Amino acid sequence: MVVVCGIAFWWRLGYLGLIDPDEPFYAQSSREMLQARDWVTPRIFGHPQFEKPILFYWLTMGSIRIFGESEFAARAPAALFATLLVLMTWAFGARALHPRVGLLSAVVLATGTEFFVSARMVLTDMVFSVFVCGSVFSLWLACRASAGRGLWFIAACATSGLAVLTKGPLGALLPLLALVAALLAGERPVPGRLWQALAGVLVFLAIAVPWYAIMLGAFGKTYFDAFFLHENLERFFRAEHPRNNHLYYYPLVLIAGSVPWAPTLAALLGRTRTIAATPGPPRFLGIWMLLSLGFFTVAQSKLPSYVLPLFVPLALLVALALDRLMRHGLGRREAWLLGMLGAFQAVPFLVAPRIVTVHALAWPFGLVAACLAVALIFLARRAWAAWIVTTACGSLVLVLVCLTWAGPAVDRVVSTRSVSREVLHEQGPGEAFLASPLLVRGVSYYTRRPVAVLSDRRRPFFTPHPLPVVSPRDLNQYVRGKGTARCVVTTRDWGRLDPVMSLDGWVARDTLGDKVIAQRR
Repeated sequence: MVVVCGIAFWWRLGYLGLIDPDEPFYAQSSREMLQARDWVTPRIFGHPQFEKPILFYWLTMGSIRIFGESEFAARAPAALFATLLVLMTWAFGARALHPRVGLLSAVVLATGTEFFVSARMVLTDMVFSVFVCGSVFSLWLACRASAGRGLWFIAACATSGLAVLTKGPLGALLPLLALVAALLAGERPVPGRLWQALAGVLVFLAIAVPWYAIMLGAFGKTYFDAFFLHENLERFFRAEHPRNNHLYYYPLVLIAGSVPWAPTLAALLGRTRTIAATPGPPRFLGIWMLLSLGFFTVAQSKLPSYVLPLFVPLALLVALALDRLMRHGLGRREAWLLGMLGAFQAVPFLVAPRIVTVHALAWPFGLVAACLAVALIFLARRAWAAWIVTTACGSLVLVLVCLTWAGPAVDRVVSTRSVSREVLHEQGPGEAFLASPLLVRGVSYYTRRPVAVLSDRRRPFFTPHPLPVVSPRDLNQYVRGKGTARCVVTTRDWGRLDPVMSLDGWVARDTLGDKVIAQRR
């Protein structure tokens, strides 16, 4: 597993530039906090910002202090916590289920697409998932441990407090759903002695409350409204990304995020009745996963990273299904189903290069499809170990190739680093500089220059930034008296803005990846 995690999470971790729009947001905030020597108040563009609590910023700032300001330093906490979560899942699976189930669950988790991509990004979700799953695992051990039940309950409360300090109230809600799942599964997770339960609650409060109290004391109602109401309650009732707000969204995320293990979900579904009828961890994990999935589905704001913690119980249940498959074999109907799903999941890797603009990904995706095809041969021959190893290699090959030979092309598409360097090379003194909402954080991070937002929407962000917002129709008035002017937009935005801006003398000067540098003639 050390080799698997090393390739999946750590191989050339800092090679790609920060991916827009979220990675530059956290990196810029951490940079400004370090420059201000302020380890309490998150800030961006010179002003306090209240999108996330403090723990993730502490980790990122600490990493930057150790390794220096770089993409590797910003991403190291996520990769470290991803490694920790894989090892935690292995240990829990081996203890609560079976040693082989623990190892299989670690392999499935580490090489699942959603998980290894998240492990390479500056996002709160991986750190949050470690604390949430640590709390859930501790609750289960509090149910079944022959000794130290109270200590496991206190550990569950402590890790839940750390989750609250990472992402907010959700860090308490998901463990509470696990508590409900344990009770529904017929377990008793709360220690029988009152002092142990009270100790757990006090530990949770001691970890979770002080920083929030400091922020409320410093900013009062402003912080309460911005964080608790806008960033949490309003996101539940209002969709930040309306196109994602569908009942089928998260089931599809779980399926797509499980690639290359998506066919094994059929094996899991085929054994659902048997697993559900078995008391113990499988029933507990299944109920917790369904309760959490229900909550995320009801919430209006939806993004793939929100359900990252659910890939952990899913990996454990898939590993249990794989273990039983290796013990008892496949029926003919189940074998055909797994084979068809295996062939179906290879199709996107063959079709995607013809759709996306990154033609350099054609042969890396082809290699992944080849690995999946070889895995199908091993599946047909019932060579279980070879099937599992080859399937896992599909993900590792994708990481290795996309961060070596195809790396430059990928970087130009996912990051503003290259286009920012081009702008810095050409930009004159006093020149007005703008960027589209998706790119403005990355451009600002890499250029270290003041950047205005070019958008035809009055509120281009769910949470406003202290940056000037300029409409394309008011652009000439904004840049008047500033000499030359330059803006960076996506090719999609340029196709929409070009008819308006070309009338005012704007032309596309350069195109890098899917980004356009436009300049006023």
